[in-house]
Amino acid sequence: MPGWTDDREAIDGLAAFVAGLRNVERVDILPFHKLGAPKYEALGIPFPLADTPTPSADLVERVRAQFRDHGLRAYRVEGNRPRGVSPTGFTVSGSATRGRRRRPGGRARTG
Repeated sequence: MPGWTDDREAIDGLAAFVAGLRNVERVDILPFHKLGAPKYEALGIPFPLADTPTPSADLVERVRAQFRDHGLRAYRVEGNRPRGVSPTGFTVSGSATRGRRRRPGGRARTG
């Protein structure tokens, strides 16, 4: 979010930390949007981020590039899927349970 989560040094620090995690397969960059504003209005609650601008394409690309500079696969996500086929901009996803079977209740076990 412009003015909230776009600080270059903070993003660089986060990217360095994430790059050190062995189970992270990709980083999804989800640009801030105001699609939830009508829900606030319908509930009679002021939307606290009404004056927050949506990020420019250049800002999202810069953030994505910062993660890629640390060797991470970073994608700009629009809607519910990555934009395009090739890497393109913040949710970190990975699989800490890869190669493990799941127990009832969702906990993983080895073996």
